[in-house]
Amino acid sequence: MKQQDIDDLIARKKPDGVILLEIDKAKLTPGIVNGTYFLTVWGRKPWSTIKVGFAPCIYVDQPQYWGIQVIGVQSGIGLPVETPFEHTEEVTQTMGKKGVEAIGVNQTIKLEK
Repeated sequence: MKQQDIDDLIARKKPDGVILLEIDKAKLTPGIVNGTYFLTVWGRKPWSTIKVGFAPCIYVDQPQYWGIQVIGVQSGIGLPVETPFEHTEEVTQTMGKKGVEAIGVNQTIKLEK
């Protein structure tokens, strides 16, 4: 993969209904199996019907801290009521040399391994 490949991907049209969410705190937890990690993020979503997920950033080389965007996806009929969320996913395959950083619309939180 070259930098031009990443630039071409970023230049594509973005989908409607996908947003960065507000995050309040984040925690990186080692898994039961050696070398595995789970990221948990707490925050607020503007609509209760939004599904929360993680979207790892794309890099040519492994960074010190791998950026993981906390996103919300809305499809269908929405209910615009601010709702707290807690979301956990395994991030073992997207781990930087030192850790990860959870990226929200309001802040970025660096977490060490």
